Amino acid sequence: MRVSRWPEAGGTVIQGILGRKLGMTRLFDETGAATATTIVEAGPCFVTQILTLDRDGYEAVQLGFEQVRDRKLNSPERGHLKASGTPSVKVLREVPVDDLDGISLGDQIKVDMLRQGERIDVVGTSKGASRASSSGTSSGVARRPTVSLTDGGRLARLARAPRQGES
Repeated sequence: MRVSRWPEAGGTVIQGILGRKLGMTRLFDETGAATATTIVEAGPCFVTQILTLDRDGYEAVQLGFEQVRDRKLNSPERGHLKASGTPSVKVLREVPVDDLDGISLGDQIKVDMLRQGERIDVVGTSKGASRASSSGTSSGVARRPTVSLTDGGRLARLARAPRQGES
């Protein structure tokens, strides 16, 4: 999830925070009208790398999200995170920044950078549903079009007439 502030809300230093969708629910206002709502766990994120205009050609920060045990990461990932002084995180993403002043490695970015009622853009990635099954739904076994019950496999003898001498 990437969160960006709208221009009328004023600039912010970091133009995003990483998060995970937890589910859906409904919120009711004073009149009893229901509004569909997505519950998102946003942050805390850690600054794991600072990308500068001189070295990288653009200004951004790499944020880490979802803490995990060290053994869940490979050696290069552990070394990268150890050099930045951040805990072990599973997800690493680059987020553009307006200004790099005041940002240092290991900084923690929390959802409290947003104000209540503030308009934001949320960008997400779908898990996908893999291949659809032959019944037209996204659940069940995805059948290959070339396979049938009488393809010469173990079920083929059940579909043919017995041979001469078999009973």
